Amino acid sequence: MPRGLEGQAKTNTICEVHRKMYRILMQNAEQNAEIISLLKEAFVMAKKMSNRLRSYDGDLGYEWYQAHKTDGGSIDENELV
Repeated sequence: MPRGLEGQAKTNTICEVHRKMYRILMQNAEQNAEIISLLKEAFVMAKKMSNRLRSYDGDLGYEWYQAHKTDGGSIDENELV
């Protein structure tokens, strides 16, 4: 089983980690505005990467990826909280 940075078993997806980081940073949003912006960008990148990996699924394939390769998911503030 993959190990986390602290030696614990991996239990979070990249999007879950982004959400947890977002919650922490939002406690002092004004001071963390630049980091929050970068985190939102990383969230979109992760969603696009997920779409790319799904394209390798035999049931979805290249045509599905072409239709969804620019989908970054919505960055809804409530969704991240």
